[in-house]
Amino acid sequence: MRSLVAIGEKATLFAESLKGYPEYTSYCFRHGQQEDCFNVPVFTNSERYEEPLKGLQEFLKGCCEEVTAIVSGDEAVNLITLQVIEQIKDKNIEIIFFKADDKLLGSMMTQVHSLTYNVLQEYTRSGLFKKMFVFDLVEIDRFIAQAALQSFEKARMEFVAEHYHTLSWLRNSDPVAGTDVEHQPVNCLASIGVTDIELSEIKKLNKLDFVRERVYYYGIPEKKVKEDAGLRSKILEGYKDKMDENVSSSFKIYSIPFEQELVYVVEYTSAVQNKELKKLLTEHNK
Repeated sequence: MRSLVAIGEKATLFAESLKGYPEYTSYCFRHGQQEDCFNVPVFTNSERYEEPLKGLQEFLKGCCEEVTAIVSGDEAVNLITLQVIEQIKDKNIEIIFFKADDKLLGSMMTQVHSLTYNVLQEYTRSGLFKKMFVFDLVEIDRFIAQAALQSFEKARMEFVAEHYHTLSWLRNSDPVAGTDVEHQPVNCLASIGVTDIELSEIKKLNKLDFVRERVYYYGIPEKKVKEDAGLRSKILEGYKDKMDENVSSSFKIYSIPFEQELVYVVEYTSAVQNKELKKLLTEHNK
């Protein structure tokens, strides 16, 4: 079992997308009175979000040992994140962070976004969280199907939630083959890409700078795993072509009860993603 601690409107839509799966419980925080959610007051002064929230401990008392906290950087309510996590800091926590389009943020929300993003990265690197998955909303919008304005945000979050769930399902299954490369815990900031068996086009849902590890997860239909004599060679050809001497690479192959392949790439880094890192890498590559 895993608890989804969703902070804000986008995060709540993400959690609601996974309600049909029995392995999740959800705890949602949002502005306004909403059924089954913790009501967070709306404050015009951002500092007031640091005031203690009454009933917080009671609301979170049923949290599972495994927790995913979901936060979107473009919502003021994310300023309660550390206060919420303080109540469950003894759990195994991973973070999902939605990085917003900075061109759509005002000056105050730009500061809120930057503060939350940087603090969560630093806390992850310190070991408070197991890992932090970053999703770039600009990149995600390139890949989701067209949706009406009223249902766009729901479609966007359903897209991300489904890929997150499917990848989690694969990672918690037993592979039938793969390489045994040990993951380095220091590389705890991660992003996900969606691709095909040949790795011909990788749709990155966020672009990490200074990638140190790359893991490929191949979900292959059971019939192919049993009968396709050329499967191993096909996978290795694409995998070897993508190898980088500066990045530790590995792969795992899973037998799945579906007709379509499911292939994901997870990239990891230990480097906090910020303007200083981007500037440093730009100067280095000149």
